[in-house]
Amino acid sequence: YTLALAYRAKGDLAQNAPADFEKNNKDMKESYVRALSGRAFTDDDYTTQGNAAFELDGLRQPNALHAALALYDQALRINPHAVYALSGRADVYKKSRHYQLAVENYNAARRLHPHDKELLQRLTEARTLLAFGG
Repeated sequence: YTLALAYRAKGDLAQNAPADFEKNNKDMKESYVRALSGRAFTDDDYTTQGNAAFELDGLRQPNALHAALALYDQALRINPHAVYALSGRADVYKKSRHYQLAVENYNAARRLHPHDKELLQRLTEARTLLAFGG
């Protein structure tokens, strides 16, 4: 379901999704159909799915970070002030070693939630990695 949402957000269903989902089980195919059902997804829907995709990267699932990034981007197209999508996208950039982009996204999230200590900690870590080259 997460990858189906990513493909929907990315807009390349015709090229990528059928081959990817052909390998998966019946439940995954049904989720793919549900993702295409036309229901209007909210920024929270996309952020939640982005978080799930990000977690899949920890399980070494191929393309999980790419899927997470596409989902966070879609959330931010719907709501540019979606703090959790900004911080999620920053996490993806940090994990992908794009530290400048991570810092920019953490800063944007911090402007919206200036007293969030966890965001400050993640921003500080990204700044350190940027300064010392990770």
